[in-house]
Amino acid sequence: MGARQHRSGKDATPPAPVRQRAGSTLLVFHVDDSADDHLLLKAAAEMAEVPFSWEVAESADTAIFYLSTLLALKENGPLRWPDLVLLDISLPHGGGFKVLEFIRSNPKLSWLRVVVLSGSDRPGILEQAHALGADSALLKPGSFRELVKLAHSLYAAWGPAHPLSIKLSPAVDLAHPTAR
Repeated sequence: MGARQHRSGKDATPPAPVRQRAGSTLLVFHVDDSADDHLLLKAAAEMAEVPFSWEVAESADTAIFYLSTLLALKENGPLRWPDLVLLDISLPHGGGFKVLEFIRSNPKLSWLRVVVLSGSDRPGILEQAHALGADSALLKPGSFRELVKLAHSLYAAWGPAHPLSIKLSPAVDLAHPTAR
């Protein structure tokens, strides 16, 4: 299944046309194999009243194909690149770490901001995400209220008012993200 688009209320810097945002909308590339998780996050963003637009991929291979296609098409003119990649670790066809490694190994993508979301509290997962270059690694919230707080804090931390990457600690109070 291909990447689909939904609309709702590091080291390298991309070229100027790539950094343009449509108003204050944050374009999120959500890589997660659960349509339910995506719909819940979309509803949480609406409840938090944060302006996200969405691109979605359901597998590691689809995510890599989408990013590769953007790279191939960038020579044809300005594109709207994701402002933030939300990456689930448990994915078909290689897992989220495969996508993270692809992003961080490609100098033309190294500027992308990646937040890893894991539904597993297995020891070492969040640390591995940081070691592979994730800007932040968090456990998936266990309640809708926490998901609304997460949506709000993602926009506060990564939205247009904060063009510089910051790191969120896995233990961060989701309502008040702090630099790591």
